Amino acid sequence: MAQNQEPQERIRPARSALEAKVTLLEEWIANESIPPDAPVLATIKDVQQWSDPARVLTTWTSYSIAAPGGPNADLRLRLDHALKGLQRMREGKSAQQRKPRRGRTISQIQVSQERDRLAQQNVELLAERDALNSEVKRLRHLLQEKNNQHRELLTKFEKVVPFGRR
Repeated sequence: MAQNQEPQERIRPARSALEAKVTLLEEWIANESIPPDAPVLATIKDVQQWSDPARVLTTWTSYSIAAPGGPNADLRLRLDHALKGLQRMREGKSAQQRKPRRGRTISQIQVSQERDRLAQQNVELLAERDALNSEVKRLRHLLQEKNNQHRELLTKFEKVVPFGRR
């Protein structure tokens, strides 16, 4: 029986290290805030090698500590969930964006988002059209002024030098 307890005693520090990291990652996800000094954790190996003395996080060497069917399968499930949550946060997706509103399907939400995007695009296009119309009016007015100046100059010119008129 002493032999069976000995392996458990050896994995206890590694389990504590894994549990500390999982708990911290779950806090970051719950707060929807990853500290700026946090490493990019994408894989189990990243988590295994992550060491942070300030947060009292240590590494472990045995790959079986975080194995899916290993002695810490419960922590592994939580870790997998936490890593997915971190990935969503890095992609800019909040917890509210992950779940559809009650009573609406995802396709209805996508249609609604597309409709909102198109409405915003319409507003931008209408503003651009109005700006272009104003520019056209300004240019027409400027052209009219230039035509008037041209006519005045022709009239003055004909008075000074009456070519071809007799």
